[in-house]
Amino acid sequence: MVKFEGQLNEECKKFLKRQKFFAAVVSIAFSFTVTAPIIIVFALAVTKWIFLCLILLLAFHIYQYYYDRIGYPVSISVSEDYIKAVGSTKKQECCTSIEHIVQVVDMGSWYRLIFDFKINNLFICQKDLLVEGTLEEFEEIFKDKLVVYEPKKKQK
Repeated sequence: MVKFEGQLNEECKKFLKRQKFFAAVVSIAFSFTVTAPIIIVFALAVTKWIFLCLILLLAFHIYQYYYDRIGYPVSISVSEDYIKAVGSTKKQECCTSIEHIVQVVDMGSWYRLIFDFKINNLFICQKDLLVEGTLEEFEEIFKDKLVVYEPKKKQK
């Protein structure tokens, strides 16, 4: 078993903020794409006041984005079968099978875990927060999924 525990550094927090913002934008875009045509047709058929539902939908997503921004992962336990993450707030806890992980990206000072069709911001394993096990054990668990990150070169 490998366990990471502690507060993330600023580099990881910055990455997670970008990921959460991206997830919020995708959520809003999908929600409006699905519900806006229905609301518009219904508003044109019944009354124009139903257009206010679009504003309420947007307000709900903004509230949800700021509500979900609270907290970062503080403990991640990795075993042969599952991985469990606990966030800094009591309600943030996630446990999933290792089989759902598609790729583990070595970002230098931390690992990024990529899941199949899920955006999950609780699974960032910072290397210097290792309290149980070794990095070799961690890399052995994900040996067929481990990829080293290579930043894109800026074009001139």
